[in-house]
Amino acid sequence: MSSKGSVVLAYSGGLDTSCILVWLKEQGYDVIAYLANIGQKEDFEEARKKALKLGAKKVFIEDVSREFVEEFILGRESPLSLYNEELVSMNVQGDYEPTDATGFININSLRLKEYHRLQSKVTAK
Repeated sequence: MSSKGSVVLAYSGGLDTSCILVWLKEQGYDVIAYLANIGQKEDFEEARKKALKLGAKKVFIEDVSREFVEEFILGRESPLSLYNEELVSMNVQGDYEPTDATGFININSLRLKEYHRLQSKVTAK
C-alpha cells in the first residue's frame, strides 16, 4: 500500500498515543513521533524504541524545558496557576477547586521546582 503522506504525532509512549500511532499506520500514513521533554522524569530512549517498534518512521525528542519554563510557567498572569481557571472544575457553590484539575499537583510541583532552580541561578550570579 502506498503512503497517504506523513503525519507528526505528539507521542508520549503511553497507551493512548501508542494506539493512535498503530491506527495511523493502519490508515496508510507514515508516522513521525515527536516527544517534548519539558522536564518530566521519563525514559525517552524507551519511548523512542517503543515508537520505532510500533512502526514510526522517525522519532524526534526535543528538550524544550527551558522554553516551557520561560514562556509558559514564568509568563503566566497568575503565579499560582498553570491553566485557564475557566476550564477547571468547580464545586457545587461555584468556588474554584484546584485539586480537581487533572495533573495540577504534578504540573504545579514542576513549575515550582523549575522556578526555584532558575531563581537560584539568578541569585547566585
